Parts: sequence; structure tokens; C-alpha cells
Amino acid sequence: MNSIKSLKAIGEYIYLTFPIRRLLLLILLVLSIFPGFFIFQLPLNLRFVYAYIYISVTCLSAYCTMGVFKDPIIMGVASAIFGRKYALKEYKNPGLEDIITKMGIRKHIEIYETSNPWVKGPFTNALSCKIYIPVAWLKRFPPKEILSIIAHELAHVKRRKSFAMEIIVVMSAVLASSVVLEMRTLLVVVDIFEFALLMLFLTYFSRRNESQADMEGARATGPEGLISVFEQLKEDDVRDFGSETHPKLSDRIKALYKMLNESEPLTRR
Repeated sequence: MNSIKSLKAIGEYIYLTFPIRRLLLLILLVLSIFPGFFIFQLPLNLRFVYAYIYISVTCLSAYCTMGVFKDPIIMGVASAIFGRKYALKEYKNPGLEDIITKMGIRKHIEIYETSNPWVKGPFTNALSCKIYIPVAWLKRFPPKEILSIIAHELAHVKRRKSFAMEIIVVMSAVLASSVVLEMRTLLVVVDIFEFALLMLFLTYFSRRNESQADMEGARATGPEGLISVFEQLKEDDVRDFGSETHPKLSDRIKALYKMLNESEPLTRR
């Protein structure tokens, strides 16, 4: 019984830890490029060893990746099926228009409060640019901090075209790389190489996009609000490993404190 619990704990650790998921993708990428590129030149016994290791790492990486997309998929499906019974309410705050003006956003942005229990955190619909704030967050954080959160989401709206261009460039680079590999190895190795490289690229650009949204939002509202929000969220996430889409909270807080310290001398003048 204890051994089963131990295995479960190890499985959850692997399943939930971003650094391990990223390491697996890097190993998969290296195995695809080097031994994979020369697979037909390897002796038969080494091909079997390579295949065994490669399949093991691929399966483990696939298992971890499924965990990453599980919650967003469940939230999306559940919201599509049950979301209509939770009425949306337009979010209003006197300071909102001032922030939108400061950020140079000219189009009208719809911001809603949602009581949908499947929505765990604020998010922006990439297609409609509508911003949704869970009622639970409105109850937890004061209005000033909510404005900081909304400014972060508004930064995503402002940057969505540039982020979309980055994704197009990433996909083009992955396809170009896979064409070269396809000439020298098995098609299944090429497919797995594409998956690993695409995930690593998307992770990098997505995390960078979040950091840039932090900075842009903080320039409009001041970094204090986001710092307070992130510090409270960090208490809920003791391990704080970050994810494929978001950097570690501790890193985000550090960057915002740096911004705050740089702005303080200017304020004193």
C-alpha cells in the first residue's frame, strides 16, 4: 500500500512539474536529432536500445503533456456546455477608462464578471478580445489590484497581433527544420521532433508574452497591485515551478520589484 502511494506521489510530481516536462522535451529533441539522424548507420543492437529509450521518453513526455492540456480542455468543454446558465455581468470601475487610455488601446474592450465555476482565473478570449474575471477573484482582491489584473489582460489584447506573428514564425521554423530531418530518418521520428520543438518554442514565447504583459500592465497601473496579487497566489502554490504558459510567480514578482525600485528615484525627483 505504501509503495502504491509512493508511486502515485512520484507520478503526481512528474505530472505537475514544469522543469521535468521541459527536460523531457529537450531529451526528446536531442534523441531525435543526433541518434535519429544517424539511425540507419547504427548497428542493429544499438537501434533496439535507441528505440527502447526513445519510446520510453516519448510516452513519458506525452503523459506529462496531456496533464498540461487537461484542465484547459475540461474548462473549455464545461464552459461551452454549462456556461450559458451563468449570467455575465459587465465589470465597471471608474479608473478603467484611464488605464485603457494610458495603454493606447482605442477599441472598446468588453470586460465581464463571471460566476462560472469552471473559470479558475482571469483570461482574455484571443478571438473576441473579451476579458473575463471570476467573481471569486473579485471577492478575494481589492478593486485596485483587480485593475492591475485587468491591465495585464489588456496588454494581451494590445499584443495579440505581434504574438500571433511570433507563433507563425515559430511554426515556419519548425516545419523548415523537420524537412531537413525528414531526408535522413524515420517519419515517426520527424513527427516527434516537430512536437518537441514546437512545444519548446511555444513555451518560450508564451512565457515571454506573460512577462511582457506584466510589464506593460504595470506601467499603466504601477507594479504594486500585481506584486500583491502574485504574492498572494504564491502562497497557494508553494512549489512555484511555473508552467508552459506562465513563468514562476517568484520571477514575475522579482521583475516587478525591479521595476518598482527603478521608478522610485524618479518619483523622488
